[in-house]
Amino acid sequence: MSVMGEMNFFLGLQVHQCEKGIFIHQTKYVGDILKRFQMEDSKPAGTPLAQNHGITPDGTDEHVEPSLYRAMIGSLMYLTASRPDIMRLDLYPNGNNEENGANHIALYVVICDTESCPKGWEVCVDVCFFYANGHRTRFHENKTTWGFDKLISLESFMEGKNGYLYDDSCVFGAEVFEVHEFTQLDRCLSMKKPPATMNTHSWTINKVSAITEDEVYSQVFKVGKVKWKLSLFPKGFDSAAFPNDWKVYAKFKIRVKSQATENDIEKETDNWFCNSVDNWGFPTMMILSQLNDSENGFLLNDNLTVEVEILVMGMLKYFV
Repeated sequence: MSVMGEMNFFLGLQVHQCEKGIFIHQTKYVGDILKRFQMEDSKPAGTPLAQNHGITPDGTDEHVEPSLYRAMIGSLMYLTASRPDIMRLDLYPNGNNEENGANHIALYVVICDTESCPKGWEVCVDVCFFYANGHRTRFHENKTTWGFDKLISLESFMEGKNGYLYDDSCVFGAEVFEVHEFTQLDRCLSMKKPPATMNTHSWTINKVSAITEDEVYSQVFKVGKVKWKLSLFPKGFDSAAFPNDWKVYAKFKIRVKSQATENDIEKETDNWFCNSVDNWGFPTMMILSQLNDSENGFLLNDNLTVEVEILVMGMLKYFV
């Protein structure tokens, strides 16, 4: 046995020991990644790419060598999988009375540092507490904690012959493995194209010049089993039928109808709607001067007509 001095690395993680405690970090590994891919001087961003970026595959140009991209993604996957601060355990040694866990040990795994996540984020994981069998669950904006309100009774925990306590100390632990979205077998996606006679809704806004609100809404209309409504910002945009984890996909067109010509303004987009992102559209649908120009025919007798056509709609159902 040899004395190697103060421990600085453990299983590839850096260890920093000081008066305040022992801290685990990966500063060197992050620096090595940036240096390897020549990104040391790159500008950092909390969300490098928006979820609904509008980028489509380009099948005409030459194929890009994927090795570098795959190496970058692999390095990031290892970094996030081995982060010591992305998850934590919350223990209630005297019971979690708020969840009817009196007289029992309560233990939960909590996902941390979610403030920088984009709206609508979610992650599916397999969790295995050292005491219990494995279980698959999902974390999202409205669910960042999962565990057992009654992991083990206090009486059983304190019983010496059970071996949970040794020298008035105990050990709790958990293994957490992220489940890739394409390997999740516990959800069902149903997609359908609504009939052409039932997928379009027109909305006429009367006396547009007299509107004082910044945003106005249409009446609720129904396509399939989903209820929708349109919202309009007439002055320009300044830049409970579902459970908390509902998700609905829609590919749709929005039109501003010209009532004097056939030159409608039409834009197409798609989006996953969820509890935190329940609206989607175009902040710059058209220029106000274009709307108010009488020659374009968008305003007729101070009335405006907008229309939505839902091309494809899908619903995601989870079983966990």
